[in-house]
Amino acid sequence: MKEYAENSNNQHILLVDDNEINLLLAEKMIQRAFPSLQIAKASDGREAVELYKKTKPDVILMDVQMPEMNGFEATKEIRSLEKNSVRTPIIALTAGVYQMEIEECYASGMDNYINKPLKEEILHDLLQKWLKSPESKLPSIDFSRLDQLLKSDKTLYRTLLALALIGKNSIVSNYQILKKAVHEQDKTSIKYYSHKLKGIASSMCAENLYLYFEKIESSFENGLSLADFVEVDQEVMRVDQLLQQELENSDIR
Repeated sequence: MKEYAENSNNQHILLVDDNEINLLLAEKMIQRAFPSLQIAKASDGREAVELYKKTKPDVILMDVQMPEMNGFEATKEIRSLEKNSVRTPIIALTAGVYQMEIEECYASGMDNYINKPLKEEILHDLLQKWLKSPESKLPSIDFSRLDQLLKSDKTLYRTLLALALIGKNSIVSNYQILKKAVHEQDKTSIKYYSHKLKGIASSMCAENLYLYFEKIESSFENGLSLADFVEVDQEVMRVDQLLQQELENSDIR
């Protein structure tokens, strides 16, 4: 814990909760684990968006149910402000454990979630996972680079986005086949689809996803289980949502 705290110098966290007691408890937990981490606090989603603009935090802890603007709405607003810039990890603070609410967290653009009341060890592990040095952060998709590679050909750009979303070359459909192969321990299919997905991710300038599939392709002989795919699930969902949003936006530009 101490080693990581030393690595958190000059990093910022935005803590968002409409309950003052929850804010205080979370703040104290964070200060014990990461004493050099700078903390900004907001009591509703609208205030969180404004503080995001001012502080550009390295990670956000976002309560889900709040007045004025809830956590889902605030997350969508922040994602729209980020556009092609570095994606800020947003962790949902939720009192519910229902699958529907968890799915809504990811659908709104959140990266992870933690249940309330907070447990200090779990909170520490989550922050240690998401707080990284600035140079190690990569956008899920580098749309600017993708546009440059296609030499700003808008028709080709939209076609490529659509191909990555629909049909036999879509990321989601191939990823589902890969997970089925992992469940069945079909090593031939694991090798084929991890390599195929690595190629699709590379073509779409989805560097994080490329690195995930490269690791799967190079290590599957050592054995894989679906438990190894939690982070990959989240990144696939993020990339798919970003592609859908970009395709919708490109249709009106």
